[in-house]
Amino acid sequence: MLGELSRSYFACTGSEATEAALRLATINTGRTEIVGLMRGYHGMMHGSLSVTGLSGKFKSVPGSGLPDVAYILSPYAYRSPFKDDEDKMASFRQGLQIIN
Repeated sequence: MLGELSRSYFACTGSEATEAALRLATINTGRTEIVGLMRGYHGMMHGSLSVTGLSGKFKSVPGSGLPDVAYILSPYAYRSPFKDDEDKMASFRQGLQIIN
């Protein structure tokens, strides 16, 4: 993977940091698949907006975002839309399958 890192990067905004992380991950892995969290806000720039899991005003114009973005529920059982523990675990397992 990355090996030893010899530089750091200070970003002015969280969106800029997310963009840099997306580029670093894509270049380093050679993969284009990205996982975003549903109801997660990742920024307002092109890439970070593409992985933002919010609908409405935060979504980019259809077709203008990054390809290969999958969304999973945040693994936070307290705010899960599922009330039954088995349903929560099934949702978490599905998220893990998407990640792997």
